[in-house]
Amino acid sequence: MKSIEAQKPPASAAALPEFDRALFRSLVAVRTGKQAIGDAVRPLDPDGRRRVLAWLLYEDAVTQSEADRLATDAGASPRTMTRKDRKAERDGRPLLELGFACIAGVEAEPVDWLWTDWIPRGMLTLCDGRPDAGKTTLLCDLAARVTCGRTMPTEDFIPAGREPGSVIFVTSENAFAQVLRPRLEAAGADLSRCYGWAATLDEEGQPDCPRLPRDADLIGRATTEYGAALVIVDPLFSHMDGGLNPNRETDVRRALVPLARIAEETGAAVVAVRHFNKSANGDAINAGGGSIGIVGTARVQLVVGKPPETSDEDPARVVAVGKMNIASKPPSRAFSIVGAEVAGVASSRIDWGGVSTSTASDLTRARGGDTPATPARSEVEDWLRDELTGRERPALEMWKEAKAKGFARNTVYRAAEAAGVKKRQDGFHGPWLWSLPAPTDDAEGDGSLDPYSVVNRGDGGHLWENGGSKRLP
Repeated sequence: MKSIEAQKPPASAAALPEFDRALFRSLVAVRTGKQAIGDAVRPLDPDGRRRVLAWLLYEDAVTQSEADRLATDAGASPRTMTRKDRKAERDGRPLLELGFACIAGVEAEPVDWLWTDWIPRGMLTLCDGRPDAGKTTLLCDLAARVTCGRTMPTEDFIPAGREPGSVIFVTSENAFAQVLRPRLEAAGADLSRCYGWAATLDEEGQPDCPRLPRDADLIGRATTEYGAALVIVDPLFSHMDGGLNPNRETDVRRALVPLARIAEETGAAVVAVRHFNKSANGDAINAGGGSIGIVGTARVQLVVGKPPETSDEDPARVVAVGKMNIASKPPSRAFSIVGAEVAGVASSRIDWGGVSTSTASDLTRARGGDTPATPARSEVEDWLRDELTGRERPALEMWKEAKAKGFARNTVYRAAEAAGVKKRQDGFHGPWLWSLPAPTDDAEGDGSLDPYSVVNRGDGGHLWENGGSKRLP
């Protein structure tokens, strides 16, 4: 009988309309550990058994000899390959076949840029910002430049070897007819090089948007066949499998690692769009929604937003780099979103400006400056000043009074930090005492803060130096 030949399994049952779903269920059962290999393939007919074993052979879930034996074995309980068997088989292979490499044999290569100093090819880039920041409009402008082989906004000339390329939009928020096409046309894109994937059919025949990691193989295939230089996933969280938690690092890496692999294998730039979380205010790295592992997986983080000093109606925007670990950060760039009309359809386009002084962290702050103190916090600050000006009070007494007044613990922490409350311990085993620093001639009017201030640590009142980087005894 002919030996089993390894074959790449389908990404999902929906990937092949004529596909027998019983075979796919057998594959999933083995992948998830719900069934042993022999038990999963035994009920299948000979042809189905060979197909499933060919997929498992491709995934290294079974050895060649085991696959051949299970293909013909009709016994009551075929022996499956145990973990010990797999370890023994792996231990017999040369290390270089298992992925090890000597760095001395690796040739150093420069970064290949889609947008010089901003978006690398062959790597994953994040594009973060608040809703209405202009992320999609910005990416449509860049996509148009890619399809026509034009210079990017900060480039004075077209780098050698750059050719027009295709762009793939994987999107669930932007309708092709009403949003993407008008914006791409307004930006001067070659529409024959623009592709979009918004929906597919699930196993029940119902519409379903592309999901990661489930549909990563199809995205990779499209990237290769269409010769895509840029792949845009907008927004990222809408395209994660329903069972994945965007706040869990292991889950987000399951979705993002396949995207990074697509970029590496095809040489395309992959950009994932993400919204800010609700508490974003001054920290670009932590501003995006979900786990910190998301920005950790990406090589570059772009931040798009309105400059802090602008109003809601102002069309001014800035794009800045929040994270860059393959080159130096370039200066931020200003642009405006202006109205455009395409074949009678209202749309928008980008009008690029010059260098901006706004940083990525500036774009995460509330416009008009830092978030003002809420009335509740202002009330707590006034109470702290009344109680602590010119005297020390035990921390336990202060907490009891705060509780009696109905002040939330976190509000007290924030108000104490804003008011500059100092804390010290009276002796080695004595109580913690709170006070306000006495004003001095040197500090008066210069806006300086005492270096020892309260931070949100959840303890009874320890001193922390420099905003919490070092706990004092």
